[in-house]
Amino acid sequence: MSRPTVIDDARLRVASDPAADDAERPSRPHPRPPDPARAVRRAVTLVLLTLVAPGAAQVAAGNRRVGTVALRVWAGLLGSVVLVGLGWVVARGAVLAVFTLPTVLSLLGVLLILPPAIYLGVSWIFSAPLIIDKGLDFWPAMELSRKVASKQFFGTFALLFLVGLIFLAGFIALCLGVFVSAPVALACIAVAYNELFDRT
Repeated sequence: MSRPTVIDDARLRVASDPAADDAERPSRPHPRPPDPARAVRRAVTLVLLTLVAPGAAQVAAGNRRVGTVALRVWAGLLGSVVLVGLGWVVARGAVLAVFTLPTVLSLLGVLLILPPAIYLGVSWIFSAPLIIDKGLDFWPAMELSRKVASKQFFGTFALLFLVGLIFLAGFIALCLGVFVSAPVALACIAVAYNELFDRT
């Protein structure tokens, strides 16, 4: 068996020396601290994007799916306004006749009120359970419910739609079915609450 030489000993020291290992690695640049002026510019840009085209800021720096839906809704509204404007220029009397009909006014009112009502109803569905279960105050419970339910908005909306159908089936059954459908519907909401808020 051969004795270790001076060269072998030096190789062993270099292999076990972390300083020598660090010297061979290329150094990584340190991450720069956030620039406050840049953060303000970015925030102002995103707010202006939202004012010009609601949903554009979400597409640029947030949830693309939500931003795409918002942009489509905004494009539909702009298209409707352009069509009404063209109709106003071409046939003002016809536009006035259409938009002063009670049915059209009621439909417009429902279309303007329904989307925010659905969003707030879905977002705040867990407010009462949060107040009872976690002992939160009124507004913090509503905020937490909105934040958590918004992440699972379409699933929560589908659940509430099914709960509504269960209630409707109970009312159709001579209102006696409510005694069965109400506990089932509330149990569905309770299970969803446990699923969503056990993660937080």
